[in-house]
Amino acid sequence: MKALRHTFLAAGFFLVLFLIQGGLAHAQYAWEQQGLRYNSLDANDTPGTFILKRDTPAGTAGSGIPQGDYLIEDYSQSCWDKTFDYNGQTKTFTIYDGRGPSEDLQFLGAGQIIVKERLPENSDASGVYEVDGTGIYRYGSHAIPHYITDAMEYFLESGEGVTFSSTVPGDGSWRNFSVRRNIRQTSASNEPRYILINANNSHEWVAFTYDDSNGVFTMYNACSGDEPYAYRRFREDGALENRDLNGTGSPTGVSVRQADGIYLDQYNRNYIQKYITDGMLLFLDNID
Repeated sequence: MKALRHTFLAAGFFLVLFLIQGGLAHAQYAWEQQGLRYNSLDANDTPGTFILKRDTPAGTAGSGIPQGDYLIEDYSQSCWDKTFDYNGQTKTFTIYDGRGPSEDLQFLGAGQIIVKERLPENSDASGVYEVDGTGIYRYGSHAIPHYITDAMEYFLESGEGVTFSSTVPGDGSWRNFSVRRNIRQTSASNEPRYILINANNSHEWVAFTYDDSNGVFTMYNACSGDEPYAYRRFREDGALENRDLNGTGSPTGVSVRQADGIYLDQYNRNYIQKYITDGMLLFLDNID
């Protein structure tokens, strides 16, 4: 009996030691897997439903976000960078976004591409796209960025190591790109990562880790990849401190919440997208 008691005491000691040394990396919250839904405004200020949940992309095994074998690289900045795989037997391109494989594309000839979205919430974008007079492939209201289809065509003609010029969505500006073998990066952070994602458009998202010791959010998006684009922290007076890291987000400074819930910077010119700040506040409300 005495020996058994010592066994239990020893087991208890090592369990405590295991926990202290990080056997449990973080507190598990009941909502992490299923997620918390909330209503907010998307990047275009359109009302929508978003989900806050633990970010666990399939196949990462804790070593970073899945990436393709090849990289389409924008020489001017990384926001348009994409990785892809190519299956020579099926002649299929798999395009990756910042969370993993997102869609499969295959040239059909005669100015057509068939697209199959990987995620159910984007299924309305699956279909046969036809090229228009500007060289952009369209299917209803959906379009494939011109630089991506150009990269696919150059890859089929010349393989990796090509450079080319093409246009990007939005302002249609011309950029210089290259297609090369991808050197995979892995995240060095062991912190749990959470995502704020549009329930009806999985391409619209940001992710973050949170340091409970200082209240700092480390922010990630599709442009930043495994490198953060901002550090943010809510002050006791409700203002939001923001430190921009790569010039793609709201400028460094302090943003104040307005009557409509939007955080404007000190110059009242720039704001952080509402679904992001709403999701960050929702996270803080549900970790105590």
